[in-house]
Amino acid sequence: MKVSSPLILLFVLNFLRIQGQNPSSELAPDALILQEPDFFNRASVEYKNGQLFLKNDTENFGIQLISKGSIILQNDDLTGRMFLHDDGSFQLGVSSNSFGKIGKLDIYHSSNAASPHLNLVETAVNASSRLTFLNDNTPAVNWTLAARFQPEDEKFGMYLSGEERLLYSEADSTWSFLGNLSFDGTSLVLNHDGHHDGAEIRLKNSNGDQRVSILATPTVENPGGWVALHNSQNERTVVLQADDDDDGAKLVMSKGDGITKLILDADYQNTGFSRVQTDELQLTGGSDFAEGFEVRSAIELEPGMLVSIDPTTEGGLTISRQQYDRTVAGVISGAKGIRPGMVMGQSGTVADGRHPVALAGRVYVQATEQNGRIRPGDLLTTSDEPGKAMRASLEGGRAFGAIVGKAISSMDDDGFVLVLVNLN
Repeated sequence: MKVSSPLILLFVLNFLRIQGQNPSSELAPDALILQEPDFFNRASVEYKNGQLFLKNDTENFGIQLISKGSIILQNDDLTGRMFLHDDGSFQLGVSSNSFGKIGKLDIYHSSNAASPHLNLVETAVNASSRLTFLNDNTPAVNWTLAARFQPEDEKFGMYLSGEERLLYSEADSTWSFLGNLSFDGTSLVLNHDGHHDGAEIRLKNSNGDQRVSILATPTVENPGGWVALHNSQNERTVVLQADDDDDGAKLVMSKGDGITKLILDADYQNTGFSRVQTDELQLTGGSDFAEGFEVRSAIELEPGMLVSIDPTTEGGLTISRQQYDRTVAGVISGAKGIRPGMVMGQSGTVADGRHPVALAGRVYVQATEQNGRIRPGDLLTTSDEPGKAMRASLEGGRAFGAIVGKAISSMDDDGFVLVLVNLN
């Protein structure tokens, strides 16, 4: 029999009403076909064995309502379907009604007024909304995006294969990756992962060659931080240790072949003293070798003054005040901008002081020409003018033991002579 569209609609609504009241009830007759007029060339409605089918003009099911409560919507070639199962599960875009098969869900939006949204809302207390992606592997691997994975868990995150956190946020807005890597917007922190003595970061180039290694705890014996740099030959050429065997920091630098050439040790062999070990040391900040002394003087001390041993102070010096003084000790460094290249001393002992006194090397000295004009090559000694040098006379042996060095310039207009300090 043929009926019009309103009758088809009433039939479907009556079917749904009866099934909603009593899912096990059956309609009579056992089979009923309602067909649209031919000129519409559209759907037909077929009821058979407790199921209601809405077909298109190709006799393929457009909508299938099953008496148990399931609804199936499918396209013309039966490949695209939407399933609403009686257990509450939902599938969209699958090619089979077997739950768990690969599917597809597309959300399109053509308006510029707003973006498409997918909202998963859970309003129950201590419950969580979540989105899970799973496959058919054995064992199954799934990804879950959840607002709260456990009732006591207040974190939003992504989980891998159950409860292993992959990426989640803390209550303080800190993001953590695998529970070990976290980022709070300003700091990136890698925590101990349980597989090593401490956390580890390795940086590689585009070829996969390791270039930087950072270890929080390289060994149990050396629990301090450890950083290593690798050259293009994959040799470890720079190693910085915060905690060596002797509990002090150490910097080790090697050649390209891995042979150690420079060691800076903050606590050498656990002696409490630092040490530098290298083949050659070049200093570019000064030109004389000095030691720190305390200098007693009734006048203001100035760089370039000659100083002699102070007999009243152990380890102390005083301004020189007499000719050919055999207790001459050196020149206060720093005159005319020429600074000491190295200053030695031991803090807290008599072998220390505030004034660097040049004992060797090149330094400017205050001078006088009371014993004749000073020329390059002349030997210099003390004079009776406080702190000033003069040309030494070799006759009579007076200069023996009183020479401060050899002049390598004439006296300039400021009264200074550049001298190569060589006490004898």
